[in-house]
Formats: sequence, structure tokens, C-alpha cells
Amino acid sequence: MSPTNLPGVGLPSRQRLTLTERIVFGLYAAVFCLWVFDINAADTALVTPINGRFLGGVTWLGAFLGVMLGWFVVRYSTRTRAEASFRRKVIMASLVLVTFGTFYAVIFDHVAWRAANMRAFADSSSPITWANFPIVSYRMRKSQPVVLIDRQGEERPIPISLADYQLLEATAHSSRYCLNLERQQVGSAVRVFRPSGAAPNVIPVEACVPS
Repeated sequence: MSPTNLPGVGLPSRQRLTLTERIVFGLYAAVFCLWVFDINAADTALVTPINGRFLGGVTWLGAFLGVMLGWFVVRYSTRTRAEASFRRKVIMASLVLVTFGTFYAVIFDHVAWRAANMRAFADSSSPITWANFPIVSYRMRKSQPVVLIDRQGEERPIPISLADYQLLEATAHSSRYCLNLERQQVGSAVRVFRPSGAAPNVIPVEACVPS
């Protein structure tokens, strides 16, 4: 009889997640789900720079937490795949740590911008006006067409309608157009609202008024 078939002996017990691992993986999954939800549900985007130290600190925090998640994944994987060679474990661990660190750095970069947006416009009653923003580029993100506008040094994806995307595709020159968006300003902070799709938001650059 094989040892793995003996009563009370086998691989399944090694493959179960511990309570701590379940909690950790659940928290990270919740952060990821909230990030995806906010990207798709948020109706505003900050377009002015935020405090560089705050942005850097939050981004590095995300990278650290991503590395920690990667460490949990590596620890679980090596526990369930004890037969893997040392070299393979090192390569796998490096890839996992870098991937999760980078991914959660991106997530927390988004968190920093969202927090700055909410803080700057928490009690805002300032009027909403229209403004034009130069289009850097455009692309399809999954099934949603988006354009990238220059957020003073950092590109910001803004969803657009399929008709606007097809207009850009027909000309293949995003530099000939700009994006017309609703804008709100409090002091030096400026945010824009997602296009509603009720009217064309991509207009020829000749008709754009500098914002």
C-alpha cells in the first residue's frame, strides 16, 4: 500500500489553507474587487498633481503589501510542491514577488489619487464648467473604449463612447482631437467628470479652447 493511501497520511492535509492564509487572501481579494469597482463606477477623476510624498508613500505601501501577498503565495506553493527544485523555487518566488508587488503598487497609486480627489472636493459646491483636454492616445480596455489625457505629467484614462472611438479610429490621429469634459475646480485642484455619452465628447482640435 502506498504511503499516500494509508489512513491519516496524504497530500490533501498539506494543501489546505490555514485560517491566517484564508484571511489574508480574502483581504487582498477584497482590495482588488474594490479597485475594479471604483475604476468602473467612479464618475470623476482628479487631473491636477497631488502631493508627491503622499503619492510615493501610498504607492510604496502598495508595493510592500503586494510583496507580502506574494510571499504568502510562495509559501503556500512551496508547501504543496515540495518536489520542486531549489532553482525552480527561487525563480518562481522572484516572479511572484515582483508581479504582486508591481500590481498592488498600481492599485495603491489609484487609491492615492482617489483619496486626494475625495479630500479636495469633500464639501465642494463650486460650479461645473466645460473644458478641453488634449488627447495623448486612445485604446480599447476590455470592451470599453478609453482615451488618455495628460494629467500634468501622468496620463489618465477616460472612458468615451463607441462613436467617439470610431471617429478616432477613422482618422488614426488622436492629436487632431481633444476631449471635451465637464470640469470642477476648488483652489488649484481640478477634477473632470466621466462623459455621459449623450453628446460627442471628442472634437476637432481647431474647435478646442485651452483650459
